[in-house]
Amino acid sequence: MTTVNTLLSICCIVLSVIMTYFLIKARGTKGLLIQTLYLRNGLADFFVGLGILLQSPIIYLMVLKGAGMPNTTVLAYISYTVTGIAIKMSVFMNCVLGIVRWINIVKPFYHINRKALTYCTLLYLMIWMLFVGIDLWQFSTDRKAVNRDNHVFVVKSLIIKGLPGRGLIPLMTNNGQFKT
Repeated sequence: MTTVNTLLSICCIVLSVIMTYFLIKARGTKGLLIQTLYLRNGLADFFVGLGILLQSPIIYLMVLKGAGMPNTTVLAYISYTVTGIAIKMSVFMNCVLGIVRWINIVKPFYHINRKALTYCTLLYLMIWMLFVGIDLWQFSTDRKAVNRDNHVFVVKSLIIKGLPGRGLIPLMTNNGQFKT
């Protein structure tokens, strides 16, 4: 699994860098909106590849060393954060790109406000950073409450299963207990 993840993430990173290079080269002095959106999407895909590339050595260390592996909790947190936010931003940028293309087809002379689009993108990024931060905070407090300082548990739940704190659901329930 780690070999496949590594190969796919390296391909994703290389293709994102190539696409970003050609978009920057083609932009010239006046950047078009569509090229800017493709550039943002390419950057999000680059960070997806980077986050998945970071997961491979963590899983390798877990398989190789088991419970006696060095403290990779911080790397698992970073990998989960980068991958989670980058995937959501990539999906969002694809949706925005589709909507902008649809507007350009339906109303070809309609001017889309780039500043408002940038603010929406930044707001979406900040919202997901907040959600992932709450998710990791819940995971770390739940882990400390159950006395699970085992690094294998952290890697299995953050990277392999991908469900650390289950989001905002435990905060909204009455007793704070949510069973999956």
